[in-house]
Amino acid sequence: MDLFTFSVSLLVMFIAMQYGYFWLVIVIGAVLMFMGKQKHIFIIVIALIVVLFLIRGTPYEAYGIYAVALGIGAFLLMNKEGDAGDTYNPEDQYGDLLKGLGGGGGPGMGGLGGI
Repeated sequence: MDLFTFSVSLLVMFIAMQYGYFWLVIVIGAVLMFMGKQKHIFIIVIALIVVLFLIRGTPYEAYGIYAVALGIGAFLLMNKEGDAGDTYNPEDQYGDLLKGLGGGGGPGMGGLGGI
């Protein structure tokens, strides 16, 4: 899941909580957990829902946006990739552009590419 989708979903959850649409918070959280398919997304979403429910109606309700920001920060920290180098693989059979487009043909293919 990308950062933009995750952050917009958390902000919509926050706004839904402000307006009292608890069912929408639960539905968005469930969709995030289902589509994320990662344990850290599950933990962040559950923790955020619990925090938003606990601060509802207290003097700390205005600090809910900071809880959302912490959730986004936790997502960024947990999604760090160690080595995001070049994706070229010399052993990939489709690494050559002509092979990928079918231009290489092969024995017995003739000039029409097997048509």
